[in-house]
Amino acid sequence: MGTGKLTRIGLPASPRMVAGLQELMPMGLGDEKPSITGYYDTRGKVRRIIARYPNEWEVRVNFNAQGVITSESARLKLTGTIVRAA
Repeated sequence: MGTGKLTRIGLPASPRMVAGLQELMPMGLGDEKPSITGYYDTRGKVRRIIARYPNEWEVRVNFNAQGVITSESARLKLTGTIVRAA
């Protein structure tokens, strides 16, 4: 069963929220605070949180209707320049 239409709301990067994300994904995410977005279903229950860090890491946490974590993932966006050898 799908979640239907979700409403996106920016969330404060409180120390508690950042610590909780760090506990779920214990990797070097840097000292800077992430940009956090919460996604709520039509009943007002949080269904997803996405945290985007300045160092290009992104942490995604999905919840079921009871507020239990169903999955979490992290990804890193890498950019660079290719230099042709002489």
